Amino acid sequence: MAEHQAQAPPRPRTIGSYSSPSVDNVQSHILHLTLPNNDYEIKLGTISMLQSVVQFNGMMSEDAHAHVKLFYELTDGIKVNGVPHEAIRLRLFPFTLNGAAKKWLNNQPHHSITSWDDLCNKFFARYIPSSKTALMRSEIPMFCQEEDELLFEACERFRSLILKCPHRGIGD
Repeated sequence: MAEHQAQAPPRPRTIGSYSSPSVDNVQSHILHLTLPNNDYEIKLGTISMLQSVVQFNGMMSEDAHAHVKLFYELTDGIKVNGVPHEAIRLRLFPFTLNGAAKKWLNNQPHHSITSWDDLCNKFFARYIPSSKTALMRSEIPMFCQEEDELLFEACERFRSLILKCPHRGIGD
């Protein structure tokens, strides 16, 4: 028969405590993966590098897809034994956000982000809305070489348009 440990009854709350902030109200929007060997550490240098190289502020002029692609490239080189890349990315991604983008992430419901794919889908839905996609798609068929532009420059500019909208729905 298992022994049951007596738990202390919860302390009664005062009326004032209901209007005071508490640590219980500070909850993560990301549900981090439970790992059997959860003693890994992300070095401060890694976080500093990401904050100096990969920052996204949530401005419509920023390229959300390029941000995630660069973040993915940089974090792909971070290896911790027994820790999946997804867990590392979920831990590090918030450090790459500032301003409105950080507010967006912090306003997500508690544990509403459950995987790396989930985070990316929500991030893209917010920062690459259908109106922006439509604008990017319309630029592709309207593309033409500028008057004084060399052919290879025009090709590079066209490739840049294509890369800005990988979800364009137009065959390669």
